[in-house]
Amino acid sequence: IGLMLAGMLSVGATGQAALGMAALTLAGLGRGMVWGARTWLEMHHTKGESREAYLALLQTAMTAFKLVGPLCAAALMYVSGENFRVLFAAVDVLGFLGLALLRDRDPLFTPLPGPIHPLAPLFQAEYWKTAPFYLSEGAGAALRQVLFVSGTLTVVASVSAYGIVDALSSLAAAACLVVMSRRVRTGPSLRRLQFSLGLVALSWLFLLGALALPLLLAGFVICYAFGSPLLATVKSSLVLKGLTGSSIAPHNNAMARQVLMLLARSGALALGALLALGDFTAAQALAVVVGLVVFVAMLLIGLT
Repeated sequence: IGLMLAGMLSVGATGQAALGMAALTLAGLGRGMVWGARTWLEMHHTKGESREAYLALLQTAMTAFKLVGPLCAAALMYVSGENFRVLFAAVDVLGFLGLALLRDRDPLFTPLPGPIHPLAPLFQAEYWKTAPFYLSEGAGAALRQVLFVSGTLTVVASVSAYGIVDALSSLAAAACLVVMSRRVRTGPSLRRLQFSLGLVALSWLFLLGALALPLLLAGFVICYAFGSPLLATVKSSLVLKGLTGSSIAPHNNAMARQVLMLLARSGALALGALLALGDFTAAQALAVVVGLVVFVAMLLIGLT
């Protein structure tokens, strides 16, 4: 996280994009370590209804942060004349302040992992009962992230306006997740997963239609706002259940999943890069990615 903030500081202070990209790339190692530690804690300290409530509240907190962040960023971009260096510098200062205030507390006790064989599960038939879900979700998550930013910017044509759209989406999502946290279940719901995937797929179709009729952007915001956090919550619960519910060691299971996710995400992002560098209009590239995202969503519904 510190490297990520340092990269943003370098861009904000010098305007040198290459230096910032190098630091942000190295920051991926830190993000992976944080994700691994959090997943390991969630495996051992959440279960049943408490896990479902925890995941819903976690997504609520993340969504609430996304609500405040884009609004502040939109305001800052507006007053600075869309100057990214000012935004990066402001985020950097707040980020280092947050690191200082949220330093490590007393850790929760968790068992140490056993012998590490991250690739061994890939050669076991039992693992491939859930592996296709990881592959398709890895590609789908990367495509959704690219599509949300690029698609919304294509329609609204302004970073500050994009921040407002993102904030409105987060507000609706937070309300949905608060309701979910009060109606917990004992385990992940496949019906909720299928419903959320269908809602997210519908939102992309609204976004594609908004290229011709901007009023349809409202449909995109509503469907994505309710579908995306619901999808993230149910998916997290399914992943935790899958990582601990087989005979494969949980840490090996988790690392093998990350290998597959990395391959799927890299392939999806490479496709996005080819579309961005190729001789395509923004609308044509958006249509291709929307088609792929909807296909992956339908594939996931079939797998569940």
